Amino acid sequence: MAITKADLARAVYERHGGISTRQAAELVDLVLEILKSNLVTGRRLALGEFGAMETLVRRDRRGRRPRGGRPVSRCTVSYYPPPALRGVEDTPAEARYHTARQGGLGAGGS
Repeated sequence: MAITKADLARAVYERHGGISTRQAAELVDLVLEILKSNLVTGRRLALGEFGAMETLVRRDRRGRRPRGGRPVSRCTVSYYPPPALRGVEDTPAEARYHTARQGGLGAGGS
């Protein structure tokens, strides 16, 4: 199950106590906007026990944009887990991936 902005705002509201739910939602929006703008400008984010993220520009791949004909380039966000999470072998997402790759649920098998 994914955590939404509303879940984060609710958690901020419940833990802080001195702000309204609307102010908590605005605070979450502000923090996410700051994180996003730093990633867009190419800055590396280091968030302590959460891990680090940075934007990587991948090399142009073969192909052209339909409009303009320029080569297609890609930017991706890479996540680097903290040392405490590096030893975790099968997170739920990885377990679903491995099950699908082995012909289990979601692999299109019968």
